[in-house]
Amino acid sequence: MIKITLQKIIFFIAFIIFAIYILLPQKEHFSNLTISQVEKDYPQSSFISVGDKYKQKYNNEYCFLYGELTFDGMQSLCNKAKELNLPTNMLIDLGCGNGRALFYAILAGFDNAKGVELAEERIEYGKNVLKDKDDDTKNRINIELKDIFELDKSYFGGCKVIYISNLVFPENTNQKLFDFLKDKIEKGTVIFSSSTPANMSGYTFLGSIRAPMSWEKQSELFISKFD
Repeated sequence: MIKITLQKIIFFIAFIIFAIYILLPQKEHFSNLTISQVEKDYPQSSFISVGDKYKQKYNNEYCFLYGELTFDGMQSLCNKAKELNLPTNMLIDLGCGNGRALFYAILAGFDNAKGVELAEERIEYGKNVLKDKDDDTKNRINIELKDIFELDKSYFGGCKVIYISNLVFPENTNQKLFDFLKDKIEKGTVIFSSSTPANMSGYTFLGSIRAPMSWEKQSELFISKFD
């Protein structure tokens, strides 16, 4: 009798442990993805200057000076997203450059990250980095050559966190971008940006966070919620 009881207890405990394992969300392990590896993949030479090539093509609508969010900056962004109870299933980076911030996003706690960029040289660099990563990482990061203003509503579906490094965008471009997004993003979506336009109609300003950038460790990101 005692032996049967112990077997039942052991079986019951094993069943509970198995059930907990199945029901809890499983975190993927990224065999290649570490901060040190990303830093190695993106040395200073990865800050690709494109000169006036794209300025002329896009009539100075964008600024192609280059800088990046550091890992600490992305970690601050992700922590704030969690504090605001935003889903961290996806980060969208509008103007993702060579894609470094997308890798940082995964390391910081986002499940997936995707971004678009106009400079072909930067996208090519990012895709070359990504192709050497493990399948888990490849499935979670997407880098695409595309104009922000060509994105349709489906691109933003299911995402509540957007990052824009727009500090040196012309004022009219910043205004156009925030107005454009109102027709594309879901209610409650939060935008972390380096600057905000003069007219924030449709958005609620939620303050700012310190987010170190490659050009300034004391940089801030402004937080705007689409109402």
